[in-house]
Amino acid sequence: MASNEFLKSARSELARYVSKTGDFALVEHVIDQCKARLDTSEIVSLYEYIREESGRLEEEWRDEFIDAFDNIEPFLPDVEDL
Repeated sequence: MASNEFLKSARSELARYVSKTGDFALVEHVIDQCKARLDTSEIVSLYEYIREESGRLEEEWRDEFIDAFDNIEPFLPDVEDL
């Protein structure tokens, strides 16, 4: 389990970046820290936060998120219908 402070910071930074660009290209360092520090439920929480806060369609960034976090796809919620 990661600290609440780390998770809060990572969620904010990733959601902000996705909202601006629709991808994770320049935040690989944050992704790497998340992989090392977050468990599966926290990664799912991260995904849900990005989905809610980024203002971007999941189709823009979902595949990249799945590629970044090995074996996470079965745990992620379905893409929300708009």
